[in-house]
Amino acid sequence: TCLWLRASDGPSLAAMASLPLRPALRLAALGGRRLLAANLSLRLLQGALPLFGLVAMQRLLDAVARGIDGDPSAPTEVWNAVAFASAVALVGAIVAMFGQTVAERHARRCADRCASLVQRHAAALDLEQIESPNVRDLLHRAAGDALSRPVRIVQDLGAFAVAATMLSTMVATVATAALWLPALLALAAVPQVLVRHRHSRVQFAWVEANTEAQRRVGYLGGLLVGRPWAKDLRMLELAEPVAARVERERRRLTDEQLALVERRARAEASAQGLSTLSMFAAYAYLAFEALAGGLTLGGLLLLAQAAQRTQNGVRDCLLAHAALCDDQRFVQHLFAFLDLRPRTVATGAAESAAEPGSSSPLSIAVRNVHYTYPECGNATLNGLSFEVSAGERVLLVGGNGAGKSTVVRLLSGLAEPSEGSIELGGIDLRRIPPAELHRRVAVFFQDTAGFELSMRDNLAFGSQPDSDASLRERARACGLEPLLAGLPEDLGQVLGRSFQGSRELSAGQWRRLLLVRTLLRASDLLVLDEPFAFLDAAAQRALVQHLCAPPWPRTVLWIDHRPPEGMLLGRTIQLVHGREAGTSSLG
Repeated sequence: TCLWLRASDGPSLAAMASLPLRPALRLAALGGRRLLAANLSLRLLQGALPLFGLVAMQRLLDAVARGIDGDPSAPTEVWNAVAFASAVALVGAIVAMFGQTVAERHARRCADRCASLVQRHAAALDLEQIESPNVRDLLHRAAGDALSRPVRIVQDLGAFAVAATMLSTMVATVATAALWLPALLALAAVPQVLVRHRHSRVQFAWVEANTEAQRRVGYLGGLLVGRPWAKDLRMLELAEPVAARVERERRRLTDEQLALVERRARAEASAQGLSTLSMFAAYAYLAFEALAGGLTLGGLLLLAQAAQRTQNGVRDCLLAHAALCDDQRFVQHLFAFLDLRPRTVATGAAESAAEPGSSSPLSIAVRNVHYTYPECGNATLNGLSFEVSAGERVLLVGGNGAGKSTVVRLLSGLAEPSEGSIELGGIDLRRIPPAELHRRVAVFFQDTAGFELSMRDNLAFGSQPDSDASLRERARACGLEPLLAGLPEDLGQVLGRSFQGSRELSAGQWRRLLLVRTLLRASDLLVLDEPFAFLDAAAQRALVQHLCAPPWPRTVLWIDHRPPEGMLLGRTIQLVHGREAGTSSLG
């Protein structure tokens, strides 16, 4: 046991008592302060009821003993004791019923609101942050804690309330036999608590060290069931190798966890031996007191049960506190994630690229911009400079790796240049409020994805049409009428394959739908990254025609590998190795 209870392996009792529980209480309060108060009150009542049960049993045994000695009032005392015990049992059942209901409701509200906090915060972070492996690890831990820790915090708070209440009543009862007896029982429970603390520290360190491995197992498991990889998985015959790799990784993680559990079980068994010895020592003392005439049979039962519950109360109270400290340790991940702040924020006072409520084409000025992706050694953009006048239509072309999509990322405000500056409408992009930037700039990303929701949602996100009729009219103007006509439920048709009654689209149809969604936005700058991918010749011509005569004036930056045939834009800019390599006019 001593090997498991070294001071370096866990906190001292003083350190345990000083650990702050305010963050844990903040999480518990997410489920509602009234529900939390009701939950703890019912738990306190549950902790006090066992004493009344013991008193009922004492009265019953003493009445039976007097009856054996010939006391004529014994039958009446027996019935009174039985009635009292029955009442205590009934009240206990009612309290347990309400306590379980209130605890479950409070715990679920905690978990739901905590999970919502994590999801909303993740959506508010910068793209570079959410793509960072370190942040992904932190999110993985925080998401797991958001689902489980609030529930456990509420349970541990309730357990602490029950244990503390029961302990106080039992200590007062046992102390009537001997003042030193509660202290002996309490000290015998300490080793179990120290074992629990040490295991918590080891488990926490294991989670810290294996988060990325757990995420990798989740990713590989997702390959086996995810739609994006279904075709490749089958054609490359990867199902068996991937499944075998998942099994190996999962087995390693499981074996390590089981080893930790076995070590904890051995240590707890040693600690339990000390508790057992002290308990039987207390039983022996009480038995000899009864033989000496100092206790009645009922009194012996009462004190024996109270002694056992005193030790259990000390153990449960300390373990509940240890569990709350454990919760405190693990929710560090959650609070650390919630403490993250977006890095791409306005530097200095925010400026508007136009008067509030106004709409006019935005000019672009890219000046000596350098950009290197985080954790990558080579720069993607190397002193890039070019300008696009307000209302101009420009094609940015270049080969793979030239930096085209990185330009889109920067113009979208999803990242900041490592050096240099980008101005929209004469204002440094970093000084434009995000809400205004999102309102005035519409972007079609190379890897943009549709939502497996209704056609109405997919089209209306970001454009806020006045009505379905307005949305349908604008979609038809962008050439989407054939697709709408083929859907049984028109704009209400759910797309994809994940839900009952949904209708899947081809890659080209999805691409066209998402293009139309971008075009429907009343933006002042339109940025399109390889919009022709998956589109047939007719769809390409319709897109070019729409861009050449949009329903409102705006600047258009078109990004592709080469000028498509029939393109009638005003100018093209060549991009090579992250730098401008020339400009020319298009017919």
